[in-house]
Amino acid sequence: MLPIFSFPLNLLHIMKKSFLIVFLAFNQIISAQILDDARLVSGPMQGHTTATATAIWLMIKNTALVEVKLKDLISDEEQTIIIHTDSIPHYDKDYPLTFHFNNLKSNRVYDVDISINGKMVCKNLFVKTLHAGANNDFSFLTGSCVLWVPKGLRWMHPGNEERIYPHMKKAPGQFMLWLGDYLYYFPKHYKAPDMMFKRYVNTRKHNLHMDFMRSRPQYAIWDDHEYGPNDSGKDFVNKEHSLKLHQLFWPNPTFGLPDVPGVFFNFAYQDAEFFMTDGRYHRTERNMPDGEMFGEGQLQWLMDALKNSTATFKFIATGTQVLNRFSSNESYSNFPEEMKKLFDFLEAEKITGVIFLTGDRHHTELIKRNRENAYPLYDFTCSAITSFRRKTSRSPEKNNPDRVPGTLIDRQNYGHIKIIGESGKRVCFIETFNKRGKTEWTFSISENDLKYFQ
Repeated sequence: MLPIFSFPLNLLHIMKKSFLIVFLAFNQIISAQILDDARLVSGPMQGHTTATATAIWLMIKNTALVEVKLKDLISDEEQTIIIHTDSIPHYDKDYPLTFHFNNLKSNRVYDVDISINGKMVCKNLFVKTLHAGANNDFSFLTGSCVLWVPKGLRWMHPGNEERIYPHMKKAPGQFMLWLGDYLYYFPKHYKAPDMMFKRYVNTRKHNLHMDFMRSRPQYAIWDDHEYGPNDSGKDFVNKEHSLKLHQLFWPNPTFGLPDVPGVFFNFAYQDAEFFMTDGRYHRTERNMPDGEMFGEGQLQWLMDALKNSTATFKFIATGTQVLNRFSSNESYSNFPEEMKKLFDFLEAEKITGVIFLTGDRHHTELIKRNRENAYPLYDFTCSAITSFRRKTSRSPEKNNPDRVPGTLIDRQNYGHIKIIGESGKRVCFIETFNKRGKTEWTFSISENDLKYFQ
């Protein structure tokens, strides 16, 4: 006679075994689907690049392992970098990754091959290192303010999202400088870190936009709208998350200093140097005693870097206008003590070649500020690439006496800056182009216009 519980126990054992087999089979099916669904979502995009190094950014989905290979088209030398995504921050299995390649050859074209989970997903794409020669002619693009309008509001902003990018892609220029408001967080985004991540991910999925982003190295600082709320500063509660996102999505050379957080950095190309600043992370409220836009640590970094620079042209980039004295919007004049400290330093140390590059305002203009004992300062504001137009021509700023005549553009546009000429006679040409790639205006500044003669 069988024990009373032997049959149910045997049945339970059989059921457990069957369940395990079904579970393993189901898990294999799901794993296979994930492997099949592994894909390159965005990129590759070239970031900080020198004569001997480059950074390559891309975003993948449902991927455990990514391999990027660079092959020199002349020598056939190869470099390969492999990244496992185990510990990489992600949103909905979208992983932004940056690959740093060093010991490359100057002025060389490299073939880029990308494999995910052992499967080739991208080939016959190319990146180029920069020319190591001194004082060759070169150019770069610049701009700010990129708005992706929600579907329900696109009737207010018809067709403007990407029509400018094919013209930007065709434009000459060794690299692109983004001067802030690369994307716009709405309240639902900046109140929730995962939604901020999602906003970045979705921005990098627009085809014509990314087609331009793949065309040359990209550099970026931020302004308020991809940092947090409108006009936000040091008190924004999610600023650490904003900083992490900027580091994940932009392959810049550095981000701030070990003891001074932020997105600021500098880099040089030919006889120009670019001082990309952070006007948000340390910003106090406007028009208050001892108010700061850069903060003490960043300002000291900027002044030290300017003093040590031997560049013919020194471009200081920030999201906020610097020289506009007549705007009711944000400007550096809202922080008069810090601004005076910087300007006094420029004059005391006789820093030559300074030109400011700014964004934010949804219009473009060139402002010239004369100084009594020094050369005039210029502030080239370039905005907006796709955002809504702001009719500055109908505001009190219309007659700004510091504006270079003919340079106010209050419709979508981008900037192109050329540095040409022989040593000692270099010239900076500033140009703006509308969304159809047509020239709006051109202005030239000689290196000798930016020197002290006493």
